[in-house]
Amino acid sequence: FDPSAWCLLANGDTYSSGVCLALLCPSVQCAMELNCMHKAAKHSCQGVVTKAQGRRIYTIDGEKAGDVYQKWCECQADLASAAPATVTTLHPLARTAFEGDRKLILMHPSHVDPTDRSLVMFCEVKESCKVGLVSSTREDLVRSAESSVRATSSGVQAVAGAIVIYCAGAVLEVLRGGSDAPLEDSAKSMASVLPEHAPLVGMFPFGEQGPLGPDPSDGNVHANLMCNVLLFHSE
Repeated sequence: FDPSAWCLLANGDTYSSGVCLALLCPSVQCAMELNCMHKAAKHSCQGVVTKAQGRRIYTIDGEKAGDVYQKWCECQADLASAAPATVTTLHPLARTAFEGDRKLILMHPSHVDPTDRSLVMFCEVKESCKVGLVSSTREDLVRSAESSVRATSSGVQAVAGAIVIYCAGAVLEVLRGGSDAPLEDSAKSMASVLPEHAPLVGMFPFGEQGPLGPDPSDGNVHANLMCNVLLFHSE
């Protein structure tokens, strides 16, 4: 991607750098959840980050992080001929915020730095963080959009509309299959979960922000390769 080609749209103008904030003051209640679209890898691969700085992991359990990540991936039989971008998207790292598959917070590796075998990430990683390899498929990434909307809407009555933030990295992986038809099918399946009158709008960002847990006091978190669902409801 060429960073110079990116721009922000706000207040009827375009900007080459900065941050755009959209403040919503809805007249109805809201429900929001940051959903994980991956599950634990077929072979358990976990460790503790023992050295990290910013968006780079130097060591996991005292070993070079790039070597550890590649060793974990080599344990997964379905990665034998996969391209590097597919490997990191379908098999990122995760840390656990709370119990349960949907409470995994994903961290997307970018590449292994050959000079020091560190693992360069698309997000910041803290030392002493317990991480593990997780796994998905292109088909599961498509299906997870619907299940994310369904999970967030569980127990919510009279949904009036929805905003879905679906990771662009996951979209790129789906498109590597050679067709954009799965994305269209995914949009239709998400809409089918909502009441017929409820509008649905979405976007594909690189990096997602969302609630860390079910209680507002749990705070907010930045994650990768996830699906954030915001529902507006009157009951």
